[in-house]
Amino acid sequence: MIGLGSLIETELKIPTSVTKGPSGATVKSFRTGEAELVTSSAAPAHWAYSGTGLYAKEEPLKSMRMLGAIPPTPQHIVTRADTGIRSVPDWRGKKIMFLTEASPQVQTIGTRLLELHGMTVDDVTGLKWTTAETIPSLTGGVSDLFIRTGSVGRADFVEMAMNHDLVFLSLSEEEIAYILERETYFARTVIPAGTYRGQDKDVLGVGEPIVLYAHSDFPADLVYEIMKILLDTTDVDSAGRFAEFQPFTGAWTLNSFLTLGIAPYHEAAIKYYQDRGVWTDEAEQMQKSLLGQ
Repeated sequence: MIGLGSLIETELKIPTSVTKGPSGATVKSFRTGEAELVTSSAAPAHWAYSGTGLYAKEEPLKSMRMLGAIPPTPQHIVTRADTGIRSVPDWRGKKIMFLTEASPQVQTIGTRLLELHGMTVDDVTGLKWTTAETIPSLTGGVSDLFIRTGSVGRADFVEMAMNHDLVFLSLSEEEIAYILERETYFARTVIPAGTYRGQDKDVLGVGEPIVLYAHSDFPADLVYEIMKILLDTTDVDSAGRFAEFQPFTGAWTLNSFLTLGIAPYHEAAIKYYQDRGVWTDEAEQMQKSLLGQ
């Protein structure tokens, strides 16, 4: 997250050691104690805390405490114009690329959408998903549709749309609500009209925030200082000094950084939000619910 280790060293004069890796690797490092302050996508964080999803066979990470989250990256649902797919019911009998262990949240979205419309994986031809294969498989006719996480306006999606007639599927309000009620780590997203060639309307959907968390015994005074680094220049609905670091998802604001439903918050993070006047009754109720109180 925007070189947080360097910021801690520069502004708090505390030496850090930074390790990079995919979300699954960072969760593992957090579990073993190798990493003390971690960022990952929201789904693995929620699953690790609750002992569900990928981590259903492991001990829940009940020591996990959030500091906040940056805005979600949208899940793009993309098809070729010639497939005739314009909504989820049109998936029946089509070749849908969404079956994956590497990014199970992609599979979760596909499964939930099928479920809402009275279908299962057996009603489509489910294809194994890999990042490298999504675009060539779709444009080459191997698949009819893929679901994939991607920042708004990412270069390979722009190039794909420039060279092929595509449809970026927008979810209905009912579909979005169905997912968010059942998978609380997702959040609503919007891909603005005109982002891709031929996309003349906003595309509504869901995506995952990137979550920042530590253990419950991580020093409270240090957590509070980190919160100040990240949020002191923000306001309720305006970005602070880190706006330039999030050109595609939109920089976080004081309100958006306080993301609920993933894992409980660190006590010092709560104090910071209270001091800024944004810790609400809803946040308190969610905190108690996640802690089983």
